[in-house]
Amino acid sequence: QYSIVGELSIVGRNPMTALKFAAVLGVLLCFAWARRGFFVGAERSSRSRKLLSLSGTLLGLVVILRLLLHGGNSDVSLSILGILTVIVSVLIFYWAMSSYGSVRPGIAFSPGVRGSINTSGRYKFVRHPFYYSYIIYWIGVVLIIPEFLIFCGVVFMISLYYYAARKEEGLILKTNLSEAYTEYKKNTGMFLPF
Repeated sequence: QYSIVGELSIVGRNPMTALKFAAVLGVLLCFAWARRGFFVGAERSSRSRKLLSLSGTLLGLVVILRLLLHGGNSDVSLSILGILTVIVSVLIFYWAMSSYGSVRPGIAFSPGVRGSINTSGRYKFVRHPFYYSYIIYWIGVVLIIPEFLIFCGVVFMISLYYYAARKEEGLILKTNLSEAYTEYKKNTGMFLPF
């Protein structure tokens, strides 16, 4: 006899699964809060932002259900590495947030460009630290649940972050910030510090 409640209790029976679940869900909730509580422009939604939001939400739900039903990776070392990677992603995310002080950045695919380029804090090392933190998060998820479907979803999400970053940079390069941003690009990687 099959019981979904019995299947869902795998999280309670296995401390490592509970830890994976808490890390994955906790960081997803932080990112979801930031979408409404930190970034500006969330009230206006473009087709690209809707795709990014829907894709991230659906992949997040698949990951949560997969953890609830099957517990994820049984390799303890890989699971711990995945959990640590997920935790590092949220630390990078909050470090990027602290680079702004009282001025909040626009959400992905926001129209318009701010009047200056942020090169402080995390922005000294990468041009898109928020996308970088999301990418690190999804890599951690793949370490926790190393399955083909999850991997394909993560590759799709990373491609959306790359597209968003390129689009944002294209907007900046059409403004009076073009020369300064071109110089910034020469010295700072898009998602990696090199």
